[in-house]
Amino acid sequence: MQIVYQKDQPALRRGLEEVQRGERDRYNWEYRLVTRNGERIWVHCSGQCETDPQGAARTVISRVSDTVLEQKVDSLTGAFNAARLSEDISRIQTAQIPASLILFGVDNFKHINLRHGREYGDMVLKQIADILEELIGPGLRVYRIGGDCFAVNLPEEHQNDSEQIYRQLCDRMRKFCTISA
Repeated sequence: MQIVYQKDQPALRRGLEEVQRGERDRYNWEYRLVTRNGERIWVHCSGQCETDPQGAARTVISRVSDTVLEQKVDSLTGAFNAARLSEDISRIQTAQIPASLILFGVDNFKHINLRHGREYGDMVLKQIADILEELIGPGLRVYRIGGDCFAVNLPEEHQNDSEQIYRQLCDRMRKFCTISA
């Protein structure tokens, strides 16, 4: 568990416990691993479990891959991309789960890139993704939906957090740029 990103550990631990108790025999999980240099990478883990006659886990066969999510994760920021947001919204609508979506954009991002250079602009985008990741709760997702635009999908129980997330993001990014939502 040491290399699993801290915010993803509770959900992964719950899933592993369900497998150990024999409550599920197949699984598909997505979680982040932390590399030696501190970068987070999304991985997909799928597998199945064989149980003994008493229902306890006997053999677990898994496959962990970072390529499964390759087309769903933004390579610069590590946030999910617009395609994944669309999938998640469809899933939420099908299940009729109340939720809200916060959209963020960097004001005058083109000007930031022209004035300070692309590397600086990339650093700004990475900072936004990292800060949003810190501000949202475990199990919630940050999306980079194109250029300088980000989104956070909040389930009903977190809808009141949207204004606080926005204010804290603006405060922490103030020295680099301004943010609109």
